[in-house]
Amino acid sequence: MACSPQKRFSRLVTKHPELLTTDTLIIKDTIRVIVPEVKVDTVVKVNDLLDTIFIEKEQLKVKVWMKGDDVFIEGKCDTVYVDKIIERKIPVKYYEKTQTFSQKIKETVIGVSITVFLLLLIYAFYKFLNRR
Repeated sequence: MACSPQKRFSRLVTKHPELLTTDTLIIKDTIRVIVPEVKVDTVVKVNDLLDTIFIEKEQLKVKVWMKGDDVFIEGKCDTVYVDKIIERKIPVKYYEKTQTFSQKIKETVIGVSITVFLLLLIYAFYKFLNRR
């Protein structure tokens, strides 16, 4: 079993260890998380509203006061943004096929040789057909 896939693979890896080189690609992404709204319900009798009332819950601040016969309500809600950085590590296998100058010359010589051989073969076949 000289041609088993395992042996071929081990031979290939022995000759080209860069095929199994793994690099890690790190992708950083920022996600903005918005804190949801806050609601507060309260009941105050007008007779009890002699002083200013402050209501605070999380990022919501409400101020209620009375001036004469008028009731004033002022509310402020701070929006909270939380930036969360997500980092993902993705393994990437890569290799670069590099050819030496001698390999390029070999490929060129082989290509030219095959082309010349095919042209000679076509020429010989053409001469053979013209003899008849």
